[in-house]
Amino acid sequence: MSTIRSCLRAIAAACHRVAGIGWFHGGRYERARRHFQRVLELRGDDFSAYVYLGRLAYSLGDYAGWRRECEHARRTSPERFARLKHPFELLESRSSGAVFEEAGERASWRMYRVSQVGTTPPSEASRSLPEFAAPPLPADDFVSAEERARFRNLAPLMRHEIAAVDLDDLARRLGS
Repeated sequence: MSTIRSCLRAIAAACHRVAGIGWFHGGRYERARRHFQRVLELRGDDFSAYVYLGRLAYSLGDYAGWRRECEHARRTSPERFARLKHPFELLESRSSGAVFEEAGERASWRMYRVSQVGTTPPSEASRSLPEFAAPPLPADDFVSAEERARFRNLAPLMRHEIAAVDLDDLARRLGS
């Protein structure tokens, strides 16, 4: 019975992987993410699921998530990870040998001791925000609090307004 169950789990994981890849290439990142997370639930550590979750995070601008998922992929299969083609080096600093104090006030490694830089970061649960950290902003598309305040009093877009948008003109404006 357990053999049948494991075969069904493998088939379900393969189906979720295919669906995730399809949604990823279709630009539906949230749906793709759910499918790849389901692959991890069904199969445990799965190299391709971690790679796609990393690509999803990178596409959405979540660079910390991208590095985290790539680190999981590297741990899962170091040989396959070494063969990946990256847009730039993933897990090594371009400024190796640089003085950390000259890196700027927003350098993420200031949270860690100098002796820990270059090692695997501690788990999410073992880290806490420093006392001076700003409270997290709401999850939206605004760049700043001022921009959020400017749009606060505007009504939501109605369906007829959305339907009236000239997509060709919008694409031309955004493309130039």
